[in-house]
Amino acid sequence: MICVNPECVNYRKETDEGPHCMYCGHLLAEDETGSESGKGDQQEKKNGDQLKESESKFDSEGTQKPGGNGSSSEVTEPKPDGSGKRTERLKKLGIVLLGAFVVVTIIAVVWTVIMPKERLYYVVQEHGPKEQIDSVMSINSAGKNNRELASERGGLTPPMITRGIENNIFAPDGKHFVLFSIDENIYIPHIYSINGDDQALDNDESNIPGLDGGFSPDSRYFAYTTFNKGSEPTTHVLTLDGDEVTSVDDAVFGAFMPNSKGVIVIEVDPDSRLPIAVSLVDIEKGEYTNLTEIEADKDSTWWGYQLINLFCSIGGNNQCPYSIPYSASLRPFAAPDGKSVYYVQGNDLMSVPAKGGSPTSVYEFGEAGSFAFTAPDKKNLVIMDYDSEGKSWDLVILNPKNGDDLRIDKYVVLSPDNYDASLFRYGGSSLKFSPNNKTLAYMVSKDRRVDLYVSDLKRQNRKKLASGAGWFTFDFSSDNRIVYIERGNPNAAGDLFVSELDGSNKLRLDRGVWSFKVLNDGRTVVYFKVTDLEQGKPESEMYSIRIDGKKQKQIMNADYGLFTFIQ
Repeated sequence: MICVNPECVNYRKETDEGPHCMYCGHLLAEDETGSESGKGDQQEKKNGDQLKESESKFDSEGTQKPGGNGSSSEVTEPKPDGSGKRTERLKKLGIVLLGAFVVVTIIAVVWTVIMPKERLYYVVQEHGPKEQIDSVMSINSAGKNNRELASERGGLTPPMITRGIENNIFAPDGKHFVLFSIDENIYIPHIYSINGDDQALDNDESNIPGLDGGFSPDSRYFAYTTFNKGSEPTTHVLTLDGDEVTSVDDAVFGAFMPNSKGVIVIEVDPDSRLPIAVSLVDIEKGEYTNLTEIEADKDSTWWGYQLINLFCSIGGNNQCPYSIPYSASLRPFAAPDGKSVYYVQGNDLMSVPAKGGSPTSVYEFGEAGSFAFTAPDKKNLVIMDYDSEGKSWDLVILNPKNGDDLRIDKYVVLSPDNYDASLFRYGGSSLKFSPNNKTLAYMVSKDRRVDLYVSDLKRQNRKKLASGAGWFTFDFSSDNRIVYIERGNPNAAGDLFVSELDGSNKLRLDRGVWSFKVLNDGRTVVYFKVTDLEQGKPESEMYSIRIDGKKQKQIMNADYGLFTFIQ
């Protein structure tokens, strides 16, 4: 008997209605050809085990095995239709994929909730950027856990920037920061922890602390300079608990050595108050070694620095930002390997071995007010060569090993005219290196309007990103895009942009932005918008947005005051 379905073969199954094809269900008919398959059907009925016999006729590929009834020919049968089995497998696969998707979604949601939020710090000024700091606050990147870390009755002010663009507010470990309290025009340094603890370092009114200072690379010490009423300087080195480790009379603080075991100072003559030597002090032993002698007169950079520092200390700080080029120009600093010390002698940048020896000239500045600092790649020096006529700097990259120098640009500006805003001092630097240390962002001004540039350190890829603004505040993301605020004037809010380093894919993220911070994930920007700043009644609110302009949300409601992130 054969199935009437031409696509089927002898595949018998007995039912009440008669023999049916076990595979497709069709009624079986008598086989007129007497084929081997018909004989096989009769044999199946005699054996009484149709299911086992039929299964034995097919291998795993659905092909009939060679007959065992004396025929030597091999008959290949069509494969049964497997759509039912495939449908079942697809259902199971779909269930597995759906379950995996649900699990991944749950993990992502839970991770978003429990993952550590980045901790951010900002300062509050009651009426505007020209005032002292009222308080320092801490908040996480989700806009939660907002709390006060520092507040003083007379207000707070940050230390002066003493070596180029270095931000010396926070210790390298990020656990402590320094601010100066103001009490009857006396500036007292305070070391604050991010947990809110406060340690005043000097309350002796016979010594007037200057507005300089810095943390050691290992975050164990803080050093700064005080002046007595006779303008005699003393360098103090203290632990972060306020315990003095050593002090050096008639010396101005310069910098810590990279190993944090020594501090570089400039010794001054006790009678003339002029610098006479660069020395290295052993912090633990209190011993110091004269590295080299220097000469200066009352018309030198040193004299300008000393007068301005004293003015800042006892006469208010309205002009303190103007001391930046003077103080920076005199500050000695160590090479990253600690084998040499750089300092300024007249208009020359000099280098002397850290163990003492003969100094050599590294670079000749055009005018006093110039300065230098080590680039983040720790291979090059950044030279800021001052031009008094243009009130700007030439930006130069110097390789100290071979003496090669390359001028990146002219008319570079570090602070605007009549500058007394919070932006440069703790809200953003005027020079920024990208995370890979290969690109530098800076501002150029030729006609009182400001342009924003980026350039690699070989000046092969130099690009103007924006022009004609009053000022820019800028930073890089971790994927080497640049985020910046374009302002009409330095003390106004502006538009927040992001773009590639070649200027492409420029995107405005928001308007009316005062301060921003690119989070460590490189994908998110948090920022403060401000209203009524011109009226002296600012209100700030905090937002977050993805760097692609998506998922903007308000994460802190408007509050009274001007809020600025500490970078």
